[in-house]
Amino acid sequence: MPKSASRGRKDSEDMPMRLPPARTRERRVQQLVVQAENLIEERIRDRSASPTEVVAIVRLGTAQELANVERIKAQTEYLVAQRAKAESETFREEKFQEAMEAMSRYGGDS
Repeated sequence: MPKSASRGRKDSEDMPMRLPPARTRERRVQQLVVQAENLIEERIRDRSASPTEVVAIVRLGTAQELANVERIKAQTEYLVAQRAKAESETFREEKFQEAMEAMSRYGGDS
């Protein structure tokens, strides 16, 4: 292939994958984390990663880190259940109060 034909084109491997714009802040943070991980992975491959980068990636795969992630998930589920329980109790108390008021009106104790 002549030099002039290949001058304006890049290999598909060299071009970064373009993601659609994030619609939420959380999704944008996820995109940035993925890009950072990809960059560190590339630096590890070409042996230019700093020791801090290498340690950060190694920590992600440790049993302790995985246990922390599981613990956080369990705590989140627990908090969601507690909130649902509190909302249910509030609803039940409101219905009980309404029933008591209805019975007092029925009995003529206004």
